Amino acid sequence: MQIMQVIHKKTIVALLLSICIFAAFIRIYRIDSAPRGATVDEIHFGYLAYSIGETGNDEHGVHLPLIFKGFGDDKLPLQTYILVPIVKFFGLNNTTVRIPSIVAGLMLILVMYALVRELGMSRSAGIFTAMIVAISPWSFFLSRFGYESNLGLLLFSASLYFSLRGLREKKLGWMIASSVLLGLTWYAYIAFRPVSVLFAALTSYLYLRNGQKPRRQAIIIISVFILMIVPLLLPRNVGSNATRFKQVGILSDPGLSLEVNEDRTFCVENLPREVCYFTFNKPFLALRKLSARYLYSLGPDFLFLEGEKDQGMMTVKGFAQLYLVLLPFYILGISSLITEKKTKLIMTRDAILIIGLLISPIPAALVGDAQKVRISVLLPFVLIAIAIGFDISLNYARKKVGELKSIIFLVFVVLVIFTEALIYFTSWFGVHTSKNSQIYQSYVPEIVNFITSHPKSKINIVPFYSDPIMFFAYYSKFDPLVYQREAILGDVEDSGFQHTVELGRITAYSYSIETFSCSIDQGKKGYYVTDQELTQATEVGKIMSDNGVDTLVRMYSSISSEKLDCN
Repeated sequence: MQIMQVIHKKTIVALLLSICIFAAFIRIYRIDSAPRGATVDEIHFGYLAYSIGETGNDEHGVHLPLIFKGFGDDKLPLQTYILVPIVKFFGLNNTTVRIPSIVAGLMLILVMYALVRELGMSRSAGIFTAMIVAISPWSFFLSRFGYESNLGLLLFSASLYFSLRGLREKKLGWMIASSVLLGLTWYAYIAFRPVSVLFAALTSYLYLRNGQKPRRQAIIIISVFILMIVPLLLPRNVGSNATRFKQVGILSDPGLSLEVNEDRTFCVENLPREVCYFTFNKPFLALRKLSARYLYSLGPDFLFLEGEKDQGMMTVKGFAQLYLVLLPFYILGISSLITEKKTKLIMTRDAILIIGLLISPIPAALVGDAQKVRISVLLPFVLIAIAIGFDISLNYARKKVGELKSIIFLVFVVLVIFTEALIYFTSWFGVHTSKNSQIYQSYVPEIVNFITSHPKSKINIVPFYSDPIMFFAYYSKFDPLVYQREAILGDVEDSGFQHTVELGRITAYSYSIETFSCSIDQGKKGYYVTDQELTQATEVGKIMSDNGVDTLVRMYSSISSEKLDCN
């Protein structure tokens, strides 16, 4: 019996190792070319780490800040400070800024296996969950880009595991580790904050009911969490906690007022004014939108069928967050919350699942439609529901049709998943990233090459993509000391964002080529970079899409002052 257990454990280790190796391959394969571009947040975190590593200051000259002002979006520190030694050692490029996310994605495979096992499910369910994490579109996408949400996801999932182990073993050390990790999520990604508060309270309560010397130890557990987040609650930092919501939250959406006013205008022509104004107002409209977003994030369309409808960057055509074959397990797992007999372990598991599913979509719903990054806190709970459904299905098959047929059922499900995965990854590497090269801003490195090849010319980049000067600083590895000294910020926008508009000879204004040409000193040469075709200037270069069909960027020589009235 002991020999069989040893063999079985070795088989589990071998399976997990194989899953991790395959996951590492698909996360690293062509990491710098599929896509060739980078997101604005990736390049910003990368340049922040580069600046901190070289000078100790961020791009605004602030020494080792806890909150990075950034573009006025108050970036959190964990991603940047993890990147500092990586960028220092490996250099500043798209691959290095994605290393933390790749590692977090690989570690999540093991954490989710351990979490599912700690929740009382079978080894088969654990391996099944690990496989889903390894090859599902959701976790794959988060791991392919330098998203800070993937760090938050790993920390939060590991915290759940430590808290459950602490509850089972009645050991304070595991609970403290859980509180520390929950606290660290506050420094990674803001969407984890409300969920982490509720789970800190939940695990402390469960420990209070379950542990020895419970009252004092429960106080220690919650106190550790509070101490972890205190720096972010100090007066100089507390404002950053609401910055993102003020910028993109539902109440800041000007479309709400426009829609309300339009409905009222039509309504009062047919019904009493009081009825119209009571029915059509911002709170009611915001509540309807929030409800629709919330329900959509938990439903099959977002999770298994369509994904982000309007996010070509995030969604491979024909795929959602998870493979369609997993939908029955998800439904069965949710259904078990009502139908399954409740042991103490199952009650704890169900409490975690119910609270997680109910709360985790809310932060994302407050700022927009569901998408992989902002709703990543939901992923562990969806995986738990799927694992429960899988375990129920496998146990039912064993009882009804026997061990052999249940193994055949398992093999069939795995083959279907890998068939879907094969199609997904073929589409990702062969079609999606090339077809969407414009969305991934794959043209920016060529813009930077054009700028650096004209070192004495004044150049204006029309900001048809976000923060062109920061992109230039990132790809050219611009001296951070010079950037801190010479960068000129534009006006603060209504949203609260503020972008660099000048850096020495490079500007990022939306003005016309005529206005730009008039700003150049007599006898000097200038170039104008835009995504528009101009007839009044000489084109000196252009950048095509990856498939060579579309012209994405055009470079023009400035117009001679003799041809313009610059007075």
